Amino acid sequence: AFVLVQLGLMNLILTAICDEANVAHEKDMAARAVEHQEREHKWVEQLGQMFMNIDTSCNGFVSLEELVEAYDTEPKLQNLFHCLNIERDSVAELFSLMDTDHSGTVNYAEFAR
Repeated sequence: AFVLVQLGLMNLILTAICDEANVAHEKDMAARAVEHQEREHKWVEQLGQMFMNIDTSCNGFVSLEELVEAYDTEPKLQNLFHCLNIERDSVAELFSLMDTDHSGTVNYAEFAR
């Protein structure tokens, strides 16, 4: 009987430890989700700022010429393209991929995709 009581107590202790671990895991996952949302929000803000810097005509659209000029003059865009292994001679191809409505310009929605 004594052994059964000890096993029962060990089972209760183990259950408490597992519950605490689950709570800690859930808190960690929630914190990670918040961090991810904050990073995503910051990235969207940076994309918006980058788009406005590229849109030198201030018409809400980016032309191929503006994108090429920005490639040559905007350090943040150069850094992004470098990270994505996009060379200057590939900018026209990238622009064509972004211009999903084939208008010859890229709006913010197309740019941020």
